[in-house]
Amino acid sequence: MKYRMVRKKKGLMDLFAEEIYGHLERFFNINRTNDLIRSIKTVSKQEAEKLCHEYYILVIKRLMAVVVITLLFAGIVIIKSNKNSDKVILDRGSYGEDTKECRLSANIDNTEYDFCVDVLPLEYKYEDMDAVFEKGFAYIDKIYLGNNSEKENIVDDLNLIDSIDELGVEVRWTSDNDEIMDTRGKLADTVLESPVNVELEAALCYKDYTKKKKYNLIVKGKKRNTYEIVIEEIKKYITTFQQENNDMQRLELPKEINGYTISKPEPSSPVMLIIIIGGVVSFLILYKSNKDLKAENVYRNRQLIKNYPEFADKLSLYMGAGLSVRGALYKISEELGKEKKQKNRYGNRYDNILGDEIKYTLNEISSGISEEQAYFNLGHRLNLSVYLKLTSLLSQNVKKGTKNVLDMLAQEEEAAIQLRRELAKKRGEEAGTKLLFPMIVLLAVVMVIVVLPALISF
Repeated sequence: MKYRMVRKKKGLMDLFAEEIYGHLERFFNINRTNDLIRSIKTVSKQEAEKLCHEYYILVIKRLMAVVVITLLFAGIVIIKSNKNSDKVILDRGSYGEDTKECRLSANIDNTEYDFCVDVLPLEYKYEDMDAVFEKGFAYIDKIYLGNNSEKENIVDDLNLIDSIDELGVEVRWTSDNDEIMDTRGKLADTVLESPVNVELEAALCYKDYTKKKKYNLIVKGKKRNTYEIVIEEIKKYITTFQQENNDMQRLELPKEINGYTISKPEPSSPVMLIIIIGGVVSFLILYKSNKDLKAENVYRNRQLIKNYPEFADKLSLYMGAGLSVRGALYKISEELGKEKKQKNRYGNRYDNILGDEIKYTLNEISSGISEEQAYFNLGHRLNLSVYLKLTSLLSQNVKKGTKNVLDMLAQEEEAAIQLRRELAKKRGEEAGTKLLFPMIVLLAVVMVIVVLPALISF
């Protein structure tokens, strides 16, 4: 709702709303409404109270409008029902429709009893049937030829209807030559050498009343287009050609028959299917490659995070023993190299990723790159927030000689231990989630084992 502080002359609805608000004000949660208005509008407390008052007045006015409209419609319905209360009207169906059912009630000895009666559809009188049938046949005469121009030249299917809904009568057709034209008006596909006389009979039926009319037609057969005529001639030629060469198992047809080139359609080539399959396989390869790359990156980062607490611990230990940053990294690189040699040759290539990166950094320093830049490069190659923070600390120590670097390393070591705990907790939760589906499958198997024998014995 939008509220605007606009002064306007109060109408009758406003006065009634003000009066109702005055009586019901104590039932409204005005303080809460004031707080809501002040939270959505930057206004003073007094303005908020005024907007709250306008809000309740607007709500009351809308409720009053609903009540008035409801009462108005209810009054109209009551007046209409009272007006027709002394009349019982049965709405009967049109001619030919089914019997309906109507529920009524009767007052018998001051007791209301409900019952149902059949509502019969409209019915023709006997003296009206001739006129009804005449209308029916007149309607049939207009439409039965369909696309044919005249009954002496039938070359297409007829339009034979089975009922006339407007009159409520049924139409039944019979044919004296079903092989040429059936009772639905469909022409046979056979070629007629000469026109054939067909007599159709239409019977209009309404209850026990029936009236018939005959239609004499001259059927010349369906019109065939050039395509159908040419195909028929080619078929005749091929049939004759085979009959003339009954003793030959393989026959070679001429390339042209009656001036038309003849060929045997080749089977559909699977080239397009192969191309589609190749495209799908290519997409799957690209998708799998991208997915594997992301999976490797995730595993690499997990290994680095896993090695970070030990790395921070050893770095703090060696620097606390008096070694420089470079010397501490050298010792850590040596230890990680020994661990790599002790591992099985089938070990994962990311198990010693940290040792390889440290060794690469030491080689950069040996080649002439400053320690500050080398440590900066190490952090950005590892590209993890914990390593970026630690390598930044090492770079500052080399550049500025930070005095409390050991304390800062000790803090990083504690943070690394906490990180290890969080990672262990997260992996435990992931393991539980992965086990959920197998547990559901096992539950389903157990349920089948338990329930199936009972169902079989039942």
